[in-house]
Amino acid sequence: MHTLFGAARLTEDANAGILGPNSSSFSTNGFAMAFGGGVDLKLTKHVAWRVFQSEFLVTKIADVLTVFRTTFVQHLDCLPIWRWSSPAAA
Repeated sequence: MHTLFGAARLTEDANAGILGPNSSSFSTNGFAMAFGGGVDLKLTKHVAWRVFQSEFLVTKIADVLTVFRTTFVQHLDCLPIWRWSSPAAA
């Protein structure tokens, strides 16, 4: 389980518009937060399989008109894990 708090930066380059060049560039900072957790299945001393991992990312950034936009991003993972050291016995 983990929780992170910090900052996010949104930048739009004047020459990188999806529909061609824009008339101006734009950059702003905002608040970011992420939290999540997962379950590992131990296979050997150094190898595990992450059966389930979920992350939830929240960003709150003001756009050009100073209207705050809140974005929620959620993803799921299932992947192999290499452990450099064996976790302490509980």
